[in-house]
Amino acid sequence: MNIGIIANSASMFPLIYQLAANRLQVEVFYSLSHDQNVNQRVMGFLSHVKIPYTEEKNVNVDVYKWLDNHHFDACFILGYGHLLNTDKLGSLLPIIFNIHFGLLPDYRGPSPVFWQLKKGVEHLGVSIHQLSPKFDDGPVIWNKEIQNKDYFNCETANQYLSNVCIEGVFFILNLLANHIPVVGKKMNSQHQAYYHKPILNDIFIQWDKMGAKEICDLVRACNPWNRGAITCLNGHEIKLLDAIISINKPKDEAVAGEIVGDNELLTIRTCDNLNINVNMIFYSDSYVPSYNCRYYGIVKGIIIGK
Repeated sequence: MNIGIIANSASMFPLIYQLAANRLQVEVFYSLSHDQNVNQRVMGFLSHVKIPYTEEKNVNVDVYKWLDNHHFDACFILGYGHLLNTDKLGSLLPIIFNIHFGLLPDYRGPSPVFWQLKKGVEHLGVSIHQLSPKFDDGPVIWNKEIQNKDYFNCETANQYLSNVCIEGVFFILNLLANHIPVVGKKMNSQHQAYYHKPILNDIFIQWDKMGAKEICDLVRACNPWNRGAITCLNGHEIKLLDAIISINKPKDEAVAGEIVGDNELLTIRTCDNLNINVNMIFYSDSYVPSYNCRYYGIVKGIIIGK
């Protein structure tokens, strides 16, 4: 089988490896990332594994020409940032599928892993659906849940889901190879939720409103792409890169955002009268371990978030 991949990130690596390992012919249409480091990784990977690829130059034209010029048995979209015009796809539409790192119809939108982690859901998910004129809106063909692990951050969860989606791709390829109709389940429009790309208010810690778990979930959701969740001290930005709820119950009075311990860890009080332990921050353009925070004036008694 001849398989096309449309992508804009390194999330395609595990899928391409597996397709090639099964002796399937693979070609990639790559939409350049704003991050040049990502582009270098992708180009280096595709060259190393000898996978033919085409770089996108013209958003309105190139992908349609690429699809027309290849006789794909199936094509999968993984992280493409533009909405394809289904009217231009014609007879190709039934063999093009979108891979979405969220359980549809929930968590539609460009940053599903972030929002699932931020909201602290029990399970993350992957869905593969048919294309429609709207983003993440076509009938769902395959989906799968995985447990939201404590060690997940936005990148590790994304990498994990990059491997999980392989099962769904081969499920669809097996249907196509055996000439079995690929039929999706139409989403319930009343239960669809679209989440926008995170903005400042979404990644800012509100100490007077957010409890310990909510803060820890936000920290994981913001790591590593934003170098952590944002707070401030005397007008200077601080980002928490790691946070976990302390097993020790508070024995003293403190206000939300107050640093109540500054030894090996920074211990900070939350509005639900719990403590979180932080062992790394990003401050003054540097990664600062908590045991060095005292040299920056970040010590017990200081109230952050103001």
